[in-house]
Amino acid sequence: MKLSRALTSLLLTTFLAQASFATCEIFADLEKPISDKDPNRIACLREAHFLMPVPAKKTQEEIIRGAESDEAAIDPQGRTYCRYFYRYQNGSSNKFRCARTNESNVLVSEKGVPVPEAVAVKDAMYAGKLEEDVLVRADGSVITQTNKKGEVKPVSADVLKVRFKVSLEGMKNQTELNEWRHREAYTSAVATRLAWMMGFPSENYYPAKEVVCFGCDTDPWKNGLEPQLVPVAKTNVFPGAAIERKFEGKRIMKAFTSNPKLGKQFVNTPWRWDEYISNFSKLTAQQQHEIQVLALFINLVHTVEERGSQHVMLCENQNVVKAGEKKVCSTPIAGTHDLGSAFGNRDLKFVKNKNHPRGDYAAYRALNMFLDNKCTLAAQPGKGPNKDLPGLKTVTEKARRDFVARLDLVTRQDLMTILRVSNFQDVDMPFKNSVAKQTGLKGDALNLKVIELWSDLIFSKMDQFRNMQCN
Repeated sequence: MKLSRALTSLLLTTFLAQASFATCEIFADLEKPISDKDPNRIACLREAHFLMPVPAKKTQEEIIRGAESDEAAIDPQGRTYCRYFYRYQNGSSNKFRCARTNESNVLVSEKGVPVPEAVAVKDAMYAGKLEEDVLVRADGSVITQTNKKGEVKPVSADVLKVRFKVSLEGMKNQTELNEWRHREAYTSAVATRLAWMMGFPSENYYPAKEVVCFGCDTDPWKNGLEPQLVPVAKTNVFPGAAIERKFEGKRIMKAFTSNPKLGKQFVNTPWRWDEYISNFSKLTAQQQHEIQVLALFINLVHTVEERGSQHVMLCENQNVVKAGEKKVCSTPIAGTHDLGSAFGNRDLKFVKNKNHPRGDYAAYRALNMFLDNKCTLAAQPGKGPNKDLPGLKTVTEKARRDFVARLDLVTRQDLMTILRVSNFQDVDMPFKNSVAKQTGLKGDALNLKVIELWSDLIFSKMDQFRNMQCN
């Protein structure tokens, strides 16, 4: 049962007033329902930060590759191979899970090394502990290896979460390829690359020119209504896909909207905007500053999630501290899990079939970052799930300048590179078709023109933050 807003506020206020030593324990079971009034959840809320340190300026090579390590990097202009398996998926946008393989359908480890003896990926018991997504042999035994510390550990699979638009086979029968929900492979890749370059904590999405899935049906998602439950004797290719990689570190809490394993629906919310904005005066000065800077980024990409179902609470590996049998996080990070609804417009006049536009050129062009010349935010996070709270209306000049310093880490050339690598010319096909009709351009020339127009548009939104003056 969810806690009342008043009591949640009271509990959070009480904890905010307590001592500042680290008490945020990393939950042992991330699949377990968590009450809003859970003392550990409240402790994590109290100690959370919202920003990473200002990153170093990225090179063009780094921008193309992203945060991924070389050994497991996704080639944005090549093919990524994987083997389908079913896992319950939240949300309404096209996605599926698979275990990474090589081109011969041999499963590989999370380090990108082929493991020929592996036949499947399972959650299996090893040394008295349930290990998730490990590689197993034909007899069901867990494949192990010895690490640098001399410890024998299970070999984990490289599990991919793939956002896709449509398969090549599906293109033959699908007449409508421009639904907003189908655009999230593109928007996720661009929004999370910007977040990484500017120091905003989030999961990362990596564009892949094509994902070749062994065992995938033509549409493994099927609008979420009849998801593919078992592999099939088919191989399907998904162009213009994006692959999710988790934040480097430990998850303290993660969001759920439902979980069939438990036979019931529930909601886990690691953090919500209203929990902080409604208690703004009780936050530390640093938290007040950081959450305002984050609010400016959220306005730029224009994704505001009031339910908390697309948020995560994270811990960098170096901040994990052992406390007896438990692990605590010295510096919890309140991050975002899903930025797929980016580059649209939250104005109700743009809503269609209960969905806000995303990756929509006309809708994003119609958007202003501020409602006036007094620094009133267009999107005001903190209004709550019922949108009946005041929300964060404005920010300080210090917060604006901090955000602009992070904006300045992304040049127009950098933005062009991000959009090009993410195949953003294909995010809004009606817009692309209109550009083709107006200019007569085709092929690479048309793609470049569309990328330039999107780059100009997003950069103009960035300039609105640079040109504003706040109090």
